[in-house]
Amino acid sequence: MTSSNSMKRCTAMKTSYADIGYIHIEDFFNQEELDLLIELSKSIVKENDSLDFTINGIDQLHITHQHKFNAYSSRGYKSNKLRDYIESHVKTKIDPIIREIYQDNYVIEDDATLLAWYPESLIKGFTGFHQDGPSDLIPHGYPHCWIPLIDERRANFACIPRTHTYGNFPHSHMGHFIKVDPSIVETFLENKTSLLVKPRDLFIFNTRLMHCLTINETKSIAWSIEFIIK
Repeated sequence: MTSSNSMKRCTAMKTSYADIGYIHIEDFFNQEELDLLIELSKSIVKENDSLDFTINGIDQLHITHQHKFNAYSSRGYKSNKLRDYIESHVKTKIDPIIREIYQDNYVIEDDATLLAWYPESLIKGFTGFHQDGPSDLIPHGYPHCWIPLIDERRANFACIPRTHTYGNFPHSHMGHFIKVDPSIVETFLENKTSLLVKPRDLFIFNTRLMHCLTINETKSIAWSIEFIIK
C-alpha cells in the first residue's frame, strides 16, 4: 500500500469512527497471529480452570469435557497474561490506528478479557443494547477493541450507529446483564446494524456506542478478546 493510499485509509477510519462510532478492518491479523492468540487463550483457560489435560478444540470444550465446561462455566477470563501479550504484541500493530482515531498518549486498560459465548442450547443467553461508559465527567468515549478468535455465527455483533454522540443513556439490570432502557432503544432501533466480524478482523468501537453481541445459535463456543483503550 502506497503512503498516499495509507493516508487515505487512515483518514477514512478516523471519519468512520467519529461519524458512526466504529471501524471494521477485515483480515487485519494474519493466520499466524490469530493462531498465536488462540494458543494463548488455551493456556489462559487451562491455567484458570486448573485443567490437567491438553486443550485441542477450544470451541468444543463443552462437548469433550462437559464436567468442566457447562451451564455453570465462566463467560469471561481476565488475565494478566492476556494483558501483557496485548501490550507486547498487539499494541504495536494497532498503534497507528489508535493514534489516528483517538490520541497519541493512551494506555490499554488492565482488565483485558477472553470471552466465551456458549451455544444458546447450553446456556440461555441474554443480550441487550448497552454502553461501556465512561462516566459523564468524561466528554468522550474510549476505543473498545474486539477481536473474534473462533466464531461460527452468521452475525455476531449488533450496534446502532451514531448513538455514541448522545452521551450516557439510563441503564437497568436484566439478570446479570445491564442494558439501556428499552424505551430509549426503541427510538433508535430502526437504525440497528448487524455485522459479521470474522476471526482475523479487528473491530474498534466507541464505548458509548449502543451495542451488543448476538445470541450464539451454533453448536460451538465462540471465543473472542476484548480490551479498552484510555
